[in-house]
Amino acid sequence: MILLLIIMSFSFLNVPTVWAEPFTIYIRADGSIDPSNANITTLDNFTYTFADNNQGGIMVERDNIVLDGAGYVLQGIQNGSFHEPDPNGTVVGVDLTGRNNVTAQNLNIVNVPHGISLDGTTNCIVRRNYITTTGPWLGDQGIMGIATNAMVVENTVVSCYTGVKLLGSGNSILRNKIWNNVVGIWFEMSDPPGSNCTIAENDFDGSHSLIVENVYNGKICHNNFNEGHNSVNVANWSQAVWNEAYPAGGNYWSDYSSPDLYCGPFQNETGSDGIGDIPLVLAENQTDNYPLMGPWTMTGENITVEYRTGASVTIAEVTLGGMTTFNARAGLDTPQGFRPVGSCCNISTTASFSGNVEVTLPYDPTNMTQQEEKTLKIMQWNETTLTWTNITTRVDTQLNKITGQTPRLSLFAVMWRLGGDVNGDFTVDIYDAILLAGSYNTTPQSPLWNANADMNNNNMIDIYDAIILAGNYGRTA
Repeated sequence: MILLLIIMSFSFLNVPTVWAEPFTIYIRADGSIDPSNANITTLDNFTYTFADNNQGGIMVERDNIVLDGAGYVLQGIQNGSFHEPDPNGTVVGVDLTGRNNVTAQNLNIVNVPHGISLDGTTNCIVRRNYITTTGPWLGDQGIMGIATNAMVVENTVVSCYTGVKLLGSGNSILRNKIWNNVVGIWFEMSDPPGSNCTIAENDFDGSHSLIVENVYNGKICHNNFNEGHNSVNVANWSQAVWNEAYPAGGNYWSDYSSPDLYCGPFQNETGSDGIGDIPLVLAENQTDNYPLMGPWTMTGENITVEYRTGASVTIAEVTLGGMTTFNARAGLDTPQGFRPVGSCCNISTTASFSGNVEVTLPYDPTNMTQQEEKTLKIMQWNETTLTWTNITTRVDTQLNKITGQTPRLSLFAVMWRLGGDVNGDFTVDIYDAILLAGSYNTTPQSPLWNANADMNNNNMIDIYDAIILAGNYGRTA
């Protein structure tokens, strides 16, 4: 079945046009950079930093260093075909073959059959890189090799044949975004099998997210499999653990539909706990005993979690990962003058965070004019004051999504209010015009601010709000 996937096509990435001359760059064992005019600098022969974009491939011959792309692009020179890459072109973006204790970070690697090679390495780290091979070439791989104690962390790997293919022992693949690859991660040990490898907190988006073979004592948990359990291929002879001990849980599977009515290590105690009541069997002796009811939220600065309904949250400063759940809820009264558009969404997380949260909810624009869409609000329920608060920051009438910002998670809803109905009596009349005039030319910081008069959600009560009121004058909802 895998062989049928090689006909898939790949997307391309636009990159800057200022380059160093096309060559292969060497970081020699003595610490020198060859050629010396490459767009890479070092002050201490320990940290090597891109000063601009580079073209070609980089061969690292020195141990115990850091190669920092600083966000610049490394573009391969490759004009070959799908089946036959140019043998004189770039084959590997960054070649760490045989290295010990080397870190490759903050690189944007494009247009190469293989992004980063970890062949024969020990204790190397590949982190915070963006890699797309964008060939396509048969069998291209974003990150690959037979390695020992490698750390592949917080990378974004897209549009490769195989996103990450690692063999060996002690390797960890953590908190990566593995999107739109034919195979997301191909995870196997050496022969004989190695041990103590981990795949955790990764976000997968692809029909073949994960292939697991010849694995002994591997741990695969807290990943988001957004294409469901059928996107995972597990060899029966593998010995992987698919969950942490209760209550930390296992993985999120987008097609998992069993209920969450019980809790406890055996899921036989009354009360939900965010873990499915029925284990998910992946293959013989391969079971996720505690499948998560919502996506896992990894640690990081701005972490976005999307749900299958189209709702999403972006959480700033996540200091401890956890599960985020999205549940529909009905029954709460709406504030005066508002009508709900769809059901309420109760969003919660077990992750720890210190920043704000950006919440985005989809809405159905049926029977709504675009002007009415622009007056939609995303409202948040306050459990302490038992009131709704408008947190709207923008409305996207093309994607039919509305976004708001808040310091906490709770119950959210998309609501509609007749444009110009400032006092909430479902009629636009002189009383609304008087209220708008009283708060005219104010912002949320003003003591005269009236959020109901800000009909277009731009945090300013101005002529555009007056135009909406005038256009709906005399109308009832």
